[in-house]
Amino acid sequence: MPRPRARKVYVWSDYIYPDVIDSFQKETGLEIELSKFGSNDELFN
Repeated sequence: MPRPRARKVYVWSDYIYPDVIDSFQKETGLEIELSKFGSNDELFN
């Protein structure tokens, strides 16, 4: 069975630099679906 080419990542709204995502995608060939949240309530609802 082939591996999915995308990964879903959930992070705090200003927790990760866009350059990190770009570098990861270039190095691994995996697409990142980035979702940001501002509070625990947003994450769990």
